[in-house]
Amino acid sequence: MRSILNRRSEKAFVDSAVTQEAIALAAALAAQDLGSARQAIRYLYKAGEFAALNDEPQVGEEHVRKAEDHVEQMNIAQGIRDLTIQDQLALLALTSLATGNETPAPTPEVYSRYTDITSHVDTNSIAMRRVRSHLHDLDMIGVVSGAKRSGGSRGGPKYYWELNTDLDTTVNVLTEENRFNDVLSLIDRP
Repeated sequence: MRSILNRRSEKAFVDSAVTQEAIALAAALAAQDLGSARQAIRYLYKAGEFAALNDEPQVGEEHVRKAEDHVEQMNIAQGIRDLTIQDQLALLALTSLATGNETPAPTPEVYSRYTDITSHVDTNSIAMRRVRSHLHDLDMIGVVSGAKRSGGSRGGPKYYWELNTDLDTTVNVLTEENRFNDVLSLIDRP
């Protein structure tokens, strides 16, 4: 992967504009994630943009790390955009709880917030077990995380949910769905 990046950087950047450490880091980060040269090239390209924005003569490791974070946020944003409406509603309920520092939240609390939201946006609610299924789907793609915990004296084990994404990014992407604007305006961001 490094040789691919070396060849690409020679064509895309002026001589000595990219350090070998930056190329090695971009290759390593991409190899750890998808193993894709395309992803490594994306990191390097974005790192070059960050260096140029700061009028810095060389692309270094710090630019690659910043690029990785940026690309990851963009991937998460696209993943949220591609969700079904019910997935987005479950995510919106959890986001609403997260803004109030009420997470990790058990499934019944997420479901209660979900039903409040569905009535507000005039959408049909689905059963709690289906919302839990949607939360599990969101967990599988890394948008939220769920952990099974003992219910203690209040019954059996329950799943507790929390956002696994940046709150501002999540809210901004959900804002793109016009039907959620009224609900999102009610959410107080910390």
